[in-house]
Amino acid sequence: MGEFIGLLQRLTVTALFVVCTLAGSPVLAIAPVLDLNADDTNTIGFGHQTGIFCCMNVTSGIAGDVLITDSDSNKISRAVITILNPKPGDFLIQNDLKGQLSYDPSSTDTQLIVTGNGLLEKYEAALESIEFSYGGCPPDCDVSDRYISVVVEDIDGESSNTAITIIRNGNGALRDPGYIYATIRNALNSVTLSGAVVGVSESYEQLVVDEAAGLYILRLEPSGVYTVNASLPGYEPTSVNDVVAEAYNDPSSPIQINLDPSDADADVVPDGQLNAGDFLVATRIVLELKTATTEELIHGDMNGDGQFTLSDLILIMQAIQIAP
Repeated sequence: MGEFIGLLQRLTVTALFVVCTLAGSPVLAIAPVLDLNADDTNTIGFGHQTGIFCCMNVTSGIAGDVLITDSDSNKISRAVITILNPKPGDFLIQNDLKGQLSYDPSSTDTQLIVTGNGLLEKYEAALESIEFSYGGCPPDCDVSDRYISVVVEDIDGESSNTAITIIRNGNGALRDPGYIYATIRNALNSVTLSGAVVGVSESYEQLVVDEAAGLYILRLEPSGVYTVNASLPGYEPTSVNDVVAEAYNDPSSPIQINLDPSDADADVVPDGQLNAGDFLVATRIVLELKTATTEELIHGDMNGDGQFTLSDLILIMQAIQIAP
C-alpha cells in the first residue's frame, strides 16, 4: 500500500488538476425527443412505417407528421438519417431544405447529415422532405424491408432518442414479419452497450444494428414467441425467454437485455496482481497520455461503457486498496 500512496504523491499537479476537472459535475442538459409520426397514424411509437412498390412508386418519405420537443432549447444543431441495411441502388434524396439548414458535405447516398442551428420546426420540415429511393424493377429491386434511423441533436450537444422508419416492399411476402427490438445494457449501471452479438432461438432473416444507439432489430418469419440471446466480449452471455415478436411492434420501447461484466477486474497490467502499476497505466489512459489496448480495456473498463473514464479510475483505485 505504501507503493500506491507513493504513486499518488508522484502524480503531477497538472495530472491532478485534469482528474479533478473530469470529476466536476456539468450543468444537466435535457435531450430532445423525436417523433417521426406524431399524429399516431401507425403503431410503432416514435417511428414511422411506409410502403414502396418495385416498378411503380420507387420513392417514399422517411417520416410522417414529425414532432421534435425539447424542454430546455428551441433549436436543433443537426440531424443524422441513416439507412441501416442498405442494398445496392438505395439512396436518400436530398430535397431542398429552403435555406438556413444545409446538408453536410460528408453526407452519402445512405446517410444524410443535416446541419445548421435551426428552430425545431425547421428540422421537422427538413425531415419530412427527405425521401428514400431504390432500384426500379426486379432483379434490381430488392424486396426486403429497409430500416432507417433518425437522430437529432440540440445546440447543447444532447442527442434525441433513435426513431426508426420501416419501409416495406409491396411486392414482398404477403405475411407480415415479426420484429424484435432490443437494447443491450451493462447490468451494473444500465449503460447502453454496442457491438454485441444478438440472435434468437430459431432462424431469423436479418439482424440490423444501430451502433450509436445500441439498438438491435431482428426480423423473423413468422411472428411468434422466441428466446433472445446476447453476448459481448468481457461479459457473461445471457438470454431472455418468452419474447413476443409482433408485426410493427414499438422500437421506442425495446426489450432490455442486461449483461454482467466478466473480465473487468482492475488488473489493467494483466499480471495477476493489483498494484500501483495498474493505477498508473489507467491514469495515463484517462489523461489521454496513452491509448488503451484491447486487453487493458477489457480488464480496466470497470463500469462497462466501452471506454476508460474517471469512474473506472476510481473503481480501480478502490479495488487496489482492498486487494490482499
